[in-house]
Amino acid sequence: MASAMRIDDDFFVHKVGSYDARSSGIGYLVATQDEVTSSISGRLQESLGRARTKVYGQTAMLLDDIASGTLIFGYNLLGSYSFAREKRDNRIGVVIPQDYALVVSRAVFISKQAKHVSNAQRFVSFLISKEGQEVIAQKSELMALNPDIDALVSRQNIQDQTINFHPIPLGPALMVYLDDSKRQRFIKAWENALLSINENQ
Repeated sequence: MASAMRIDDDFFVHKVGSYDARSSGIGYLVATQDEVTSSISGRLQESLGRARTKVYGQTAMLLDDIASGTLIFGYNLLGSYSFAREKRDNRIGVVIPQDYALVVSRAVFISKQAKHVSNAQRFVSFLISKEGQEVIAQKSELMALNPDIDALVSRQNIQDQTINFHPIPLGPALMVYLDDSKRQRFIKAWENALLSINENQ
């Protein structure tokens, strides 16, 4: 994608959207994880800047602009919402990059102070059961984890082994980018790459 935007600048200018890492929590997460995961994240940010990328705080607004033709594509959108929108709107298509695709983990826990532990345990068991996963697939905009369920997803086979799914691990490493000084440095570099051209023109 970075190469395509470099080769045909005029085609992509003002036609690309992504999250605003300054105001969107998920946008900040995926932007920082791009930096951790990819050796070309800086080059990609530069290409997004050259395309005068429009930044958004919400997935829905970004998808609306793609559907209307205001944008050609959006980068780093949440897959679950994008797949759900694609299912009901034929103006939207979802493409999973083959180099890697970040996966935001879903977690559930039972507090040690829970008053009804047995009820909580039954609920968690339901969530991961086939019945619970079918509810998730049919009634929400999340993907079912059970591979036997016809989930609300793109026609593209997300089990395709050529796609490098990269789950964002839940652990102490996520705390690094929550440090105020680290966050400020990252946001400054992100602004310089993505927004400096927009602001100067």
